[in-house]
Amino acid sequence: MTELFLTKKSTLSCLLSSFFFINILAVTSACKDQQYRTSSVYGHISDEDGNPVDSIVVTLHASEFIREKELGSVLSDENGDYEITADVPNGYSYLSVNSPFVKNPKFVAFYQGFSAIYKNDVQTSNCCNATVGERTKYDFKLMPK
Repeated sequence: MTELFLTKKSTLSCLLSSFFFINILAVTSACKDQQYRTSSVYGHISDEDGNPVDSIVVTLHASEFIREKELGSVLSDENGDYEITADVPNGYSYLSVNSPFVKNPKFVAFYQGFSAIYKNDVQTSNCCNATVGERTKYDFKLMPK
């Protein structure tokens, strides 16, 4: 009888150990997958003369087909710099960066658009996508009214 009890106890102990080990692997795997979905967008906002522009709103959105989710929004600082880092939820494959006119009183008051956009230091007219899991730089030159 004692032998049977010890066998059941060993089996139960083994099962519990396996259960905890599998859960640890699952959590570790989920954390590892999430680190590859952490994305950053950063850059500089200036006027046409190269002077930094502060207080310009920049947003980061994730999208997939018709679904869209705002991941973050920041104001450019006194040096014209901004950075947004976000964990992109599973199910979203595309990122876009923008400076929405509606949320941007300073932009609306003094600027009419962008005179130049640079992605990773290369001028582009294809604005403004970023890759999930990467760090992408976008610099914006604003066109005065």
